[in-house]
Order: sequence, then C-alpha cells, then structure tokens
Amino acid sequence: MKNPFPNNPVFQKFLGLKEAFRQFATVESKKRTRELAYIARIIRQYGDDIAFDILGSVNFGIADDKSDVDMVIYIDCGHEEEATYENCYKLWFYERLILNTLVFEVSESSFQIEVVDAINLRALEKAILEEDYDNDIIARFVFYRTICRGIN
Repeated sequence: MKNPFPNNPVFQKFLGLKEAFRQFATVESKKRTRELAYIARIIRQYGDDIAFDILGSVNFGIADDKSDVDMVIYIDCGHEEEATYENCYKLWFYERLILNTLVFEVSESSFQIEVVDAINLRALEKAILEEDYDNDIIARFVFYRTICRGIN
C-alpha cells in the first residue's frame, strides 16, 4: 500500500505549521528544553531507556518563568503491559524522585514537571511487531510523536 501522507496537501500544511511552531520559542522554552535534554542524558548514563516528549507551553514555544512542563515519558517497564504506577516502579521513581530533583539541581529557575502520559517501550514494541494497529498505545505514540517536541 502506498503511503498517502507525504504528498497529501493537508498533511503538508500540518508539517508547515508544526515547523513554524518549532522556529518560535521564548528564552524560557529553549532553556527548559536544553535542561530536560541534559537530564535525559544523565538518566541514560545509568543504562535506563527513557525519552521525553514535551506538550503544552514549552512545546509551543510560549513558556514563561512560571510555566510547568507537561511531558510524556517513554520508559522500559520490564514487561509488556501498559505502564501504570502500580506495575512500573521506574515510572514513579523517575517522575517523583529523579525528574523533579534533577530539575531543582540543574535549572537556574526550578519548574514543576507534570507527566501526562507514560508509554511502556516494551508494550509499544510488542504492538508494532504484532502489527496490532488497533492498539491504543500505537495511536498515542503516533499522536505524541506528531505534535510534541521531542527531547531525546
């Protein structure tokens, strides 16, 4: 099946709009993006697979010094189930202990992190390999990767 999106005019307009948002960013948005990329590098040094997508004001380049950071975490929970606080201790660990602690340590002006969703990388990989395209984890992944600002 031929991919209908690359030449689709609506899709091209969307990509143009997305690129326009990427070009504009307040000083605070740029700073927070850099700090979060640094935090991700620190975490990856310890061997954990983790990545972030940013939503909200930082994604749209309009963050100010009072803005929080809304993010999606991509993490390997060690199993193939949906990531929840009950079954993925790494999610709780990184969100509560590490992310906010590291933000306080590395940021000139500390900010709050709000995790709006978490995607277990093993569950995502399983759905992709099984070609389970009705699985909502694939839909969420594609949605976030399309509209969000990736950190790493």
